[in-house]
Amino acid sequence: MTKSRRKFTAEQKAAIVRRHLKGKEPISAIAEELSIEPTQIHQWVAMVVD
Repeated sequence: MTKSRRKFTAEQKAAIVRRHLKGKEPISAIAEELSIEPTQIHQWVAMVVD
């Protein structure tokens, strides 16, 4: 069975990154809650930090 790809808006991505950076929430917990791979969040964080 194939999964359809989920798309996150720029606002959603920013909110997720903020939760990690300002809220000090672990990426693993956020990823589990949203059912996405932690590496995806790491990529979004890297885009902000660079």
